[in-house]
Amino acid sequence: MTFDDMDLLKHYGMKTGAEIEPVFARLESATRGQRVSRQRLWISAADELSTGELNSKVRQLVDSQDTQGRWVEGRFIEGEDFVEGVFALARFISAQASEPAK
Repeated sequence: MTFDDMDLLKHYGMKTGAEIEPVFARLESATRGQRVSRQRLWISAADELSTGELNSKVRQLVDSQDTQGRWVEGRFIEGEDFVEGVFALARFISAQASEPAK
């Protein structure tokens, strides 16, 4: 057994840097009680929507579901549309959860 990566494929991200140092630096800052800003790991078109636009997008997503709650186009669920829909819903829920109780 060896840990040599000489024969490992170089495509599909199988041989990349872990970039763990920034994660440890953020953890260390948080451990010291310092404020650590939220890190945007994924960028979504939903991040750029105003509150009204986001509400409209979520309404469109809910209204466009089929009887089984799926966003189907033809016979398939488009991966990109699914991911963007989930991001929009997550941003909507996050915004609702952070609003003061009425």
